[in-house]
Amino acid sequence: FDTIPCNDCKYCMPCPYGIDIPAILLHYNKCINDGNIPTNSQDRNYREARRAYLIGYDRSVPKLRQADHCTGCAQCNPHCPQGIDIPKELQRIDKYVEKLKQETLKALTALLTEIIKMETISNGKICISAQRFSAELCSLRDAATGREYFWQADPKFWGRHCPMLFPIVGGLWEGSYLHRGVRRNMPKHGLLQERAFDVKSQDAESVTYITHDTAATRLAFPFKFELEQKFSLHERTVSVGWTVRNVGCDDMPFQIGGHPSFYFHGFKPGDEVKGYL
Repeated sequence: FDTIPCNDCKYCMPCPYGIDIPAILLHYNKCINDGNIPTNSQDRNYREARRAYLIGYDRSVPKLRQADHCTGCAQCNPHCPQGIDIPKELQRIDKYVEKLKQETLKALTALLTEIIKMETISNGKICISAQRFSAELCSLRDAATGREYFWQADPKFWGRHCPMLFPIVGGLWEGSYLHRGVRRNMPKHGLLQERAFDVKSQDAESVTYITHDTAATRLAFPFKFELEQKFSLHERTVSVGWTVRNVGCDDMPFQIGGHPSFYFHGFKPGDEVKGYL
């Protein structure tokens, strides 16, 4: 892919249809220069580059001002000192963006099929089930009686079980922080609550999930990392262990935690909250 010779002179503006021509071309050029133009789906970083391009596009250009609203009127062409065929380039970028979006939909379908898979382990005394989505523990049961001790994600109250919190626990002031002069946004409890993990290993009494940084995570948390979460059974105890590896060159500050939720048997709304698990 070659860059488009736009120098952001803005002589093509304003577009009668409200399209932000310079922003579209500049985002495209920036992604080429940064190596974030996904080309071959067999490349290791293709998925991350595709996500980074689409997220960056929506952040750089409001949806109503994106290339898909170009009518091809060509009123901008005579004003471009670089001689760019602007409607042609916008149509080409729009086709490229649509291709990435369709691939994303296919990938999401495959991902949803994958992340609903659960790993179940038991030592004969207790039994747990965990899912690859957020490496989340979903069930803790008595192996003999089947009694469930974990909250079962009733969406009327809270639709999660035990999401992982990384690289922050809690929220940031106004949802952002400053790192080396760059302000970055970070959602409450971090980045991994909506991320699918891979299974690194599993045996009769333990299962380990693993994930790593991507182009998308580095937009909010500019560090390279590898993270593992391991669930282990010991008698009637579940141990949760984390291993965080800094695989970059910079010091990497972080917090990590869990958000487990438990089921109060017999509890009804309005009851006084007390009791034992």
